[in-house]
Amino acid sequence: MRGLPDSILIKYVKEGNELAFDHLFRRYEPLIKRIAKKYYVHGFETEDFYQIGAVAFYRAILSYEENETTTFYSYVLLCVRNEIVSQFRKQLLKIEYATANEDIAIVMESYKIEKSEIIDEENDDVLHAYRTKLAKLLSESEFLSPLERKCLKGFIDGLSYLEIAKKHGFEIKKVDNALVRIRSKFKERGIKK
Repeated sequence: MRGLPDSILIKYVKEGNELAFDHLFRRYEPLIKRIAKKYYVHGFETEDFYQIGAVAFYRAILSYEENETTTFYSYVLLCVRNEIVSQFRKQLLKIEYATANEDIAIVMESYKIEKSEIIDEENDDVLHAYRTKLAKLLSESEFLSPLERKCLKGFIDGLSYLEIAKKHGFEIKKVDNALVRIRSKFKERGIKK
């Protein structure tokens, strides 16, 4: 089976042949690993993205229809990348949502705002007060590095981690690490945001 073309192996896989799937998977595993390796989100490792890519690969086999315009390789590349990017974005949103909720809770505490006064996390008055307080901290925080100041400024402006990274040409992991360090520095100094 090793020397069989993709089209034959795909046919066998669709018929339920596990050995054909193993051969096809080994052939495309380096591609899946290469795509998965490009993505990282705090709390979600490369191995997790690899697993997502492997599942997407299996689905790609089952949904692929051979034609003259799309090769199986390009179809797999598209399916695996789209699934990994989709999961990557979901994980980023979870982080940003959790961070926003944590920060809003801190702001509510520092401004003595009762939870009953907040209908949802998007309350404009609370977000404005929160951003104003963070901007004040930014102007008074000489202990932040230039990188941390840029990341905090972007965060204050309401940019996502991805938007901050793109704006300054950083990797997302660098932005995430900088914001984690900022929180630690604020805690060390007893500063409530």
